Amino acid sequence: MLWANIGIILLVLILASIYFLPYRKLKGKVFKKLLPDPSGMTAMEYRTSAFSLQLEKRKGIWYLIDSDWEADKSQVTKLLNRLRDLNVDERITGSQDDPEFSIGSNGYLILDYAGTIVNIAIGNRLESDEDYVYITKSGDPDILVVHAGALSLLSKDKTSFSETTIFEAYYPQIKSIEASLGHDYFILHRTENGWMMDGKTLIKEEKAQKFVEELLEAQALGFVEDDNIKVPPKPIATITVKVNRKGVTRYFFAIPSLQDKYLMPLKGRILYVEKDIVKQIFTWTGK
Repeated sequence: MLWANIGIILLVLILASIYFLPYRKLKGKVFKKLLPDPSGMTAMEYRTSAFSLQLEKRKGIWYLIDSDWEADKSQVTKLLNRLRDLNVDERITGSQDDPEFSIGSNGYLILDYAGTIVNIAIGNRLESDEDYVYITKSGDPDILVVHAGALSLLSKDKTSFSETTIFEAYYPQIKSIEASLGHDYFILHRTENGWMMDGKTLIKEEKAQKFVEELLEAQALGFVEDDNIKVPPKPIATITVKVNRKGVTRYFFAIPSLQDKYLMPLKGRILYVEKDIVKQIFTWTGK
């Protein structure tokens, strides 16, 4: 009786292995490029159930499609480099509808290579190594295992791809900040002894760093699309940041129709900037 039970158990195990092996079989390490060279890409879209990021290249420049803003070149370049370096580390045969992989649950990446479309459906992260995800690719019957690094750049905040940073610099590069708003004026500069306000008051390093970093993180609200909005002849506020040895100046203009925004010219375009960004500078100084 015992041997009969053992025989039945072995038979069940053998039948189970025959059933499941063709269904999900790990083909092993692959290390093959996932995508063609991204330099040939002309458009891309990352889409989830609640969000869509669309980028399009026109005459060599990437734009955000829905807003028609020029995309941040460094962000797009970083993303394209990550996509270029993506390898298929492993292949798994089996049903792409298997709930373990949850293909598509983390979005879809649609890549346009001058009319040739590549669709990527992104599934769950691997439980054993969350740096990797399960995906499918159009034209490929297998489930692919790839690194999730490029996917982390597909931010749910599309402004991360918009070129609306007011000052492009890092804290260690900043040597001084000079600002004027109406009759108010101040200059903050770095000395051997620390940060000096108006050449006479030392500012604590922590306080100065927090102020400078908040200024460097400031973003414009977007580009002016209304052709009827014109920049006045004189700015109401000016901020000059010395980045290493180079001075970078931004001019802010007020017009009566904008109650809470200034206009700021940047790279041949005009952007909206919240007035509070400029006013908070003088709030910090106590002026």
